Amino acid sequence: MDYPSLATWQKSCRTEWETSHVGGDRYAANLVCLPHGIFYGSMSQAAASAAANAYRSGEIILDRYRGRAGIPEPLQAVEHFARAHTGECSVGAVAVESSRTDGDVTEAIVRCGDVRLQVVIEPSAFTAPCGTACAETITTYRLVSLDRLTPVRYATPALA
Repeated sequence: MDYPSLATWQKSCRTEWETSHVGGDRYAANLVCLPHGIFYGSMSQAAASAAANAYRSGEIILDRYRGRAGIPEPLQAVEHFARAHTGECSVGAVAVESSRTDGDVTEAIVRCGDVRLQVVIEPSAFTAPCGTACAETITTYRLVSLDRLTPVRYATPALA
């Protein structure tokens, strides 16, 4: 089999991946929808089929949605909270316009369809259900605030 050169392959790639594997096991399967890099976790066969069918229609199912590849963890959480608040499920309808982090707190301005939101989150430690067997603390995020922003109306000065 002929493989493309590294330069050719890099030109054809649309995004960088930040993971070498998805994880999960036979009892907690994961799903990645490409090319958008949408992740779902702990999927049953029925849930995976529903998520794949929704993706074919350009939608995301929020149940078991775990974020997107190539986006920092806090901004994945921001996107999830914005989608959950507005019910927006279209794959391309949500975008983080700007963000800033101050210590552990992340504040972002998010466009969600025709709505703009200010979302503030902070990390929260979650002890894995396996306890000391896996000795893992997972970072999750807590919603601090979510506010709808008033659209800016530009006025044209009167001409004299």
